[in-house]
Amino acid sequence: MQLIANGPDIPAAVLHSQEEGKLVFFCGAGISMPSGLPSFKRLVEDVRDQLGAAFTPQEKREFDAEAYDRVLGMFESDARFGIKARQKVVKRLATVDNPQLGVHKSLLTLARRPDGALQLVTTNFDNLFQIAEPDCHASAAPELPIPKPGKWDGLVHLHGRIVPADPDGRKLVFTSADFGVAYLVERWAARFVSELFQQFDVAFVGYSVNDPVMRYLVDAVAVERHLDRRLHAAYAFAECQADKSEEVAQEWRARGIEPILYNPQDGHAALRDTLAVWASKFNGGLLSKTTLVSELAVKEPEALPREEHEHFCWAIEDPSGAPARHLVELGQRAKFGWIKVLEEFRVLPRAPHGDNNQFSLVGQRVSMFPLDAVGFYLAAWIAQHAGSVDCLQWVREHGGVLHPTLKSEVLRLIDRGQVPREFAEAWRLIASFRGAADDIEFFRLATRLKEETFGPALKLAVLDAFHTTLNFGERLSFRMSGARRAFRAASAGF
Repeated sequence: MQLIANGPDIPAAVLHSQEEGKLVFFCGAGISMPSGLPSFKRLVEDVRDQLGAAFTPQEKREFDAEAYDRVLGMFESDARFGIKARQKVVKRLATVDNPQLGVHKSLLTLARRPDGALQLVTTNFDNLFQIAEPDCHASAAPELPIPKPGKWDGLVHLHGRIVPADPDGRKLVFTSADFGVAYLVERWAARFVSELFQQFDVAFVGYSVNDPVMRYLVDAVAVERHLDRRLHAAYAFAECQADKSEEVAQEWRARGIEPILYNPQDGHAALRDTLAVWASKFNGGLLSKTTLVSELAVKEPEALPREEHEHFCWAIEDPSGAPARHLVELGQRAKFGWIKVLEEFRVLPRAPHGDNNQFSLVGQRVSMFPLDAVGFYLAAWIAQHAGSVDCLQWVREHGGVLHPTLKSEVLRLIDRGQVPREFAEAWRLIASFRGAADDIEFFRLATRLKEETFGPALKLAVLDAFHTTLNFGERLSFRMSGARRAFRAASAGF
């Protein structure tokens, strides 16, 4: 679902996972770059310049191969700059003059479970999350929590954090040797990632597909998949030009990660604004969905952009039925034109077997399967529009045979005098008919007539097969007024 115009199309599974507190955001350098902090590539170049050095031929080869962790490891060797290289890394990342914290604040909001606990991971060393939320509890490598639901509450700096107690950054993970210890030798980072993917869905934000950090993370997950452990889904918000979407998507999927593509123009505005809208408008559970229904249902859907249609349907189809119930509370103030949108996005209940395009609320044959909460409230809402020509026309277009719940709701409103008299006559006529018999029943009946004695059971079957059915004409005319107009609408072609 697109939360903003031209924004990334977020899968419904991701929205639902976040809403239920089962999604963990995994944040990389990209979210801190608007504040002036560097990418991994730029960090290597800045450290090199601060050291007043040039690349050796081997360092240049590794740099061109995007193996930035290996370049920093070479800088740190005794033959080059030793601990000075690590100190330069800390110095470059410790200072932020004008932090841009919009994305950090959005992520801090989205990363909270319904009970308020925080579940957020970053491989960044900076303290921008702490600046955005000073009371944020944080853990840093190598002392990491167990990422299990109900036990984890806080921000995790998976590769360490810049703190005064470690001025040389000895606990930071950024060289190839550091990654080897964290993921291969002592494996504390690998264990955390493994446990994380066994417990949660994960959404990466601020990484590129060839980021060295991603390589270690993907390798750690690949080991777990090789061991046939059941892991949750992985997604990544991935920048992509329109003409490169298929190529970029394939690169991410080759790593076992489903990409959520967006255009990076205007300083990644599409991602930034999407996260902001998600955090402010779509992050309040049922309250957010009910508010959306209140705002949109009273407007004509034809005047709204398609993403607003998608938002409306996302809210209505909540399995609790609460947003759909609110549609009933709005009654006729909720425009009946939304019925077409609910059809398009396949929110209306459908027959569980046979033709999946056959709506279960209205059809050519009666549908007896029970409705869920959403279906029940949608039936009640449709019944509230029984006094409109548009509703009668919609019923005619879909076959005219009502689901028992819809029929019951319409007749209940008629009995209460809440449906205009001229329309009530038409609805009573519609409600009195059931659908045409299935063709196979006629073939079975023909066989029975040849083989069975024409007794009471067979006589009832014959009478049942030839019951009166409702047959609408292709066109309706609503020029007539009063009872004749409504009666003609219901019985045209009968």
